[in-house]
Amino acid sequence: MVKLLPCPFCGGAGVLEAVFPLDGGKFWSVHCRDCRALGPFTPANVTEKIAVELWNQRAPFTQEQLRDIRSLDGAGDYRGALLVAAQASKTSY
Repeated sequence: MVKLLPCPFCGGAGVLEAVFPLDGGKFWSVHCRDCRALGPFTPANVTEKIAVELWNQRAPFTQEQLRDIRSLDGAGDYRGALLVAAQASKTSY
């Protein structure tokens, strides 16, 4: 299995899990254990390896974006500011 890289947003550990929707099927999700950033969801029947590879391809914020995020949320909990920063940079995460 391909190793999960650290979260591109906070450096926390990535967590791979299978998700079983009520309508059947199965897909894989990767999220950060610390800041709860979500990786891309995969369609049903995509392998764990592909979900991990997609997570590993995520681009981190630039140092300027991280400064902006921290200034928006001085408490150190950046989850609420991530969307604002992504919208401000017109970048899709």
